[in-house]
Amino acid sequence: RFTTDSLYTLASMFIGKTGIFDHSQKGVDQTARIYDCNVEISSDKLNCFGEPYACLKAKAYMPRIEKNTDLICEIDAGIKKEVSVGCAVGVMRCSVCGADVRHEPCEHRRGDIYNGLVCCTELIEPTDAYEWSFVAVPAQPLAGVTKHFTPQDDEVKKLKEYINSLEKEAQIGREFKQFQAEELIKLISITAPNADCTVLKKAARNLNAMEICELKKLFESVIAESICKSQFEEHYEHFEEEMSKQSFLI
Repeated sequence: RFTTDSLYTLASMFIGKTGIFDHSQKGVDQTARIYDCNVEISSDKLNCFGEPYACLKAKAYMPRIEKNTDLICEIDAGIKKEVSVGCAVGVMRCSVCGADVRHEPCEHRRGDIYNGLVCCTELIEPTDAYEWSFVAVPAQPLAGVTKHFTPQDDEVKKLKEYINSLEKEAQIGREFKQFQAEELIKLISITAPNADCTVLKKAARNLNAMEICELKKLFESVIAESICKSQFEEHYEHFEEEMSKQSFLI
């Protein structure tokens, strides 16, 4: 189980995370994105430790486009309901003895009763949240989708603000890629003066920002090595010239 403190930490980590299918890492499987997440504590329900039942409640959006038509129908019908999350934690602690079960295996069996309480592994100190997925059989049976949600004015405003912030970040990313691509073309032109800039620009459009930056570093190192070699040859020639003068004087 996640401790309540862990849930509060995860609430902020899950904002902006994508919704996919079966924990797939393919971009084509992205279908929704979380824009708000908080901890919801029940006032009339307890967990197996006698504590108020707590859970994460996230709000996600997806565009109403042809690609998502069947999925929206399945959610409305209650077919696509169960979900699971992908995240990382720093500690996995036995609820009975407190041992970190990844490094200190203990003799307590998960699911057995000790001192009137169910033994379980407590997930503590979350370090990252990766995604949430639609799955057929979730590890947490109660994890699922709320079919109907009528947003209030403040929810609509919050969603619009979040989308606007994403659009601004995307624009900054596009401008950064464009700048790096132009710098890369300049570097290539230095090392290969006869290169066709039109072809280079078309090739750069098919690369992402990280690939462009890596190529830029490569050409920067090539140019730096070339400059060092040139300077060495220049100094060596000067040295030979000076030595020849001294030999002549002798």
